[in-house]
Amino acid sequence: FDAPRGRRVLEAQRSLCRGLPVPPGFRLAHLGVSPRHGVADCFTQPCRFTFVQETDAGADAVSRFDALPLPSDTFDVVVLHHALDFCQQPQRVLAEAARIIRPGGRIVLIGLSPYSLLGLGKWLLAPWHAAGVWRHNSLRSSRVCDWLVLLGFGLDSGSEVSRSGAVSWSRLTKLPKRALQR
Repeated sequence: FDAPRGRRVLEAQRSLCRGLPVPPGFRLAHLGVSPRHGVADCFTQPCRFTFVQETDAGADAVSRFDALPLPSDTFDVVVLHHALDFCQQPQRVLAEAARIIRPGGRIVLIGLSPYSLLGLGKWLLAPWHAAGVWRHNSLRSSRVCDWLVLLGFGLDSGSEVSRSGAVSWSRLTKLPKRALQR
């Protein structure tokens, strides 16, 4: 997110978060790769907690995302900002987010599409580069939706990230919007 293209991607994600219809509430948990590059301040909840897996300035706590030291049914909104992309067991992270969210709360998922340029580049560059960005999970939205349904969540109609992100990605990559909706 420090590179020019990364800053544009983060700003597109922040813009999408500001437009999400998240119900009012008091507590928000933000699980992400870095608090400096987060989206927690895009939401209206006054009590926000930022969690990271590795020590980073600005984080409220350092914890494994699949074993959060938080009580159950506490948060109104849980934001997983690339948390599923860069963890060892994404199913457990999603189950942990489901545990800490209160009934009627919302989980906001932001992740990398396996069909994006970055997602496809992973398969070409990961064997030769040790950088974390090339070592992400390639999770299809249909797989994540299946996990959410198994955890008892309902999905908002029309809230699929790939649909919302297609407009932003077309501006970033100069590719046609139709090609990016996949």
